[in-house]
Amino acid sequence: NYSDGSYQLVQTLDLGRDPEFSPQTGDSNNDGIIDLPIGSNVGFSKYLRILQFDGVDYEFVEDGPNNGDTWVQPTVGDVDGDGYDEIVYGHEIADPDPNALDVYQVTSGNFDLETTIGPETGYEYFWRPRIGDITGDGVDDLVFTGETSTSVDTFAYAVNSTSPNQRPTSPHFIDMPNSTAGNSLLTEWNESTDLDGIVHRYELEIDNSSSFLAPQIFETTETSYRVSMLENGTYYFRVRAVDDEGLASIWSGTHVTVVEIPAEAVPPALTISYIEDIYTTPSATIAWSEPDLSAGGSVDYEAELAKNSNFTLNREKHYCSKPNITVRYLAEGTYYFRVRARVNGSIYGPWSDTESFFVYLSTITIVGPEDFFILDTATNASVSWTVNSEYRFSYSIYIDSLRMNSDENRLTNITFLLPKLAIGQHNITLEIIDLAGSTFVDSVQVTVVQNIGALTISLSFHGGLILIVAAISMYLYRSKKREKWEEFFP
Repeated sequence: NYSDGSYQLVQTLDLGRDPEFSPQTGDSNNDGIIDLPIGSNVGFSKYLRILQFDGVDYEFVEDGPNNGDTWVQPTVGDVDGDGYDEIVYGHEIADPDPNALDVYQVTSGNFDLETTIGPETGYEYFWRPRIGDITGDGVDDLVFTGETSTSVDTFAYAVNSTSPNQRPTSPHFIDMPNSTAGNSLLTEWNESTDLDGIVHRYELEIDNSSSFLAPQIFETTETSYRVSMLENGTYYFRVRAVDDEGLASIWSGTHVTVVEIPAEAVPPALTISYIEDIYTTPSATIAWSEPDLSAGGSVDYEAELAKNSNFTLNREKHYCSKPNITVRYLAEGTYYFRVRARVNGSIYGPWSDTESFFVYLSTITIVGPEDFFILDTATNASVSWTVNSEYRFSYSIYIDSLRMNSDENRLTNITFLLPKLAIGQHNITLEIIDLAGSTFVDSVQVTVVQNIGALTISLSFHGGLILIVAAISMYLYRSKKREKWEEFFP
């Protein structure tokens, strides 16, 4: 250290290895602190090491690759003009490029090889490379000397930038309160910078947990954001910057704000007073109680409609000034509904209990048999219906006016085994009631015919029944003479 016209020894460094050549100085690892990079030569283990002064002593902070013999001393500078220093050193033993120079970008402890220069055939590099703009193009060049058995020559290389994208600086909150009696809060932070790009946006996260397991995320191009609809509780905030390539900065420190809205200013929970279990049109009208506001103020309502009870699936928000709403254009299915009051457009009360309803837009079709006949001696005769329905239903079966069978929560076709029926015509009727209470009916006529022992023929023609019953019965009078039979069969 030069002071008072003389040089004073500041410190003697024990490097632990044999430094063959003089060191270089510069911000070789781009952390904003001047380093002392030096080649280390112990036998055939040739390393580049970076030392840094911590205020008391020099310590090794980076240990570079072992590329062989570091006879060429390291140099530090912005070789490629990207705003970040590189470190250059040579190797003359290690394959595949003996007698070459390596250019490294050093960031966060990582040595990233940008390029290897040389070797120039027949040359050996025994001198420190230098960095300077010898071509006058505004970008520093890499200059070094090579020696052959007959000559010494100087080479200059221009290195294009291959520096990795750097993170923006981390923002920090400004004038954030630790508590508030309102339900909105203006969050502000300082402006981040980006040395190799631009800050594209900021991401603000808010959660009721310091772990930020399920945060609300807000994006803005400004350095402030107003958060509203806060309820009583503790909130955790953090913010970060994102550059134009999508690389984010480190998160800011976490700020905690407690929201304590006076109880008299918060509207009470509402009670849903009218809602139907099933709606048969694609709209639903729902009503609720009006709040009693002791503190006064204007009131309106925020309602939520969703396809699940957590209100995360197809959630819709609706705002209205009256204590009722008609939601329209609903598809068939189950819906969940809740509502809360809002005073003066900013202070929200708690949610009401969640209610559910079903929108039923389907119908039922029944395919039954044609009218038919059976013999009075028939057994196991039955009537079958095909029922087309998306949802369960209940049904009853009648013979004439007498109900014979019934069931609920059915979702299959129906077969009814006929009991013993009297001779004559009977109406077998299926009556179905769907989810909405609508009734669907199908009836079939069954004719019971006496079996008189000879022949029964049934023909079907164009959907109608033609019944031909031929019975041949003879009573043979035993006293008749044989010749009398011939009168019947001449």
